[in-house]
Amino acid sequence: MAARWALEACIMNDAMKRECAGALQRFEPYPTYRDSGVEWLGGIPAHWEVKRLRFIVALNPSASEVRGLSTDAEVSFVPMEAVDEYGTLDLARTKALAEVGSGYTYFRNGDVVLAKITPCFENGKGARAVGLTKGIAFGTTELHVLRAKMALDEQYLFYLTLGDAFRRLGEAEMYGAGGQKRVPESFIQDFRHPLPPLAEQRAIAGFLDRQTARIDALVAKKERLIELLKEQRTALITRAVTRGLDPTVPMKDSSVEWLGKIPKHWEIEENRWLFREAEMRSARGEEELLTVSHITGVTRRSDKPRATRPRSS
Repeated sequence: MAARWALEACIMNDAMKRECAGALQRFEPYPTYRDSGVEWLGGIPAHWEVKRLRFIVALNPSASEVRGLSTDAEVSFVPMEAVDEYGTLDLARTKALAEVGSGYTYFRNGDVVLAKITPCFENGKGARAVGLTKGIAFGTTELHVLRAKMALDEQYLFYLTLGDAFRRLGEAEMYGAGGQKRVPESFIQDFRHPLPPLAEQRAIAGFLDRQTARIDALVAKKERLIELLKEQRTALITRAVTRGLDPTVPMKDSSVEWLGKIPKHWEIEENRWLFREAEMRSARGEEELLTVSHITGVTRRSDKPRATRPRSS
């Protein structure tokens, strides 16, 4: 019963909704609901509260607690490419504390991290940190760190940040130009969300852990099937264009190592005699130039900050 409301708030495509619909049928509605007073939220179970995150989350805590560590200590290092969408961190990288102790974003085991820059925020980049070297990490400055307080379960907090309302409203609050838009701290601090009792938070988080694991397994199977179909398509195309459609036609050696045998009545020609490369340019040359980055995606080149030459002393 506790998981019914939370799962309905998840971001899911049609296939995932069908998968979760069966799970939701096992739960009965709460006996009574009340108006939450939050427009996007509507009714919530009567015994739940609505809280601004500033009262239940410590946002971007300082790294003062690592002062006791040796500067030679190896800690986890998390650039943006190590933050996956919807829940995982690549923790293969470590660095000495002396290298990352300043100029990077600090977090520890149990903290929830989420990308604050576009399009990483909209794409769901974020995770609950577990398994960090020495229990701590330093990462890209394009992360917000949320640390749950006593009344909040860490995994429930993580799922909260994946909710449709959190991502949609956060996107609307972004500031900056083009590919440099970011979610401000004020949005996270003032975001209002329902807060069940701690036991129900844990029940909801556990339910979502199980259901998302099932969905991930289904996705993995579908992805494997897609890869096999792509291989089959490539093999079919290759077979048709190099050997034709008649499996009984007489064959001959092509004298091309990768090609092998071809139909006896076919010829071998170099591409230069079969087609020419087309050069198509803009008629006016006034179109906007684009640039691509693994952090910001495809953006207008005019939005990219220009590098400045340092002044000579």
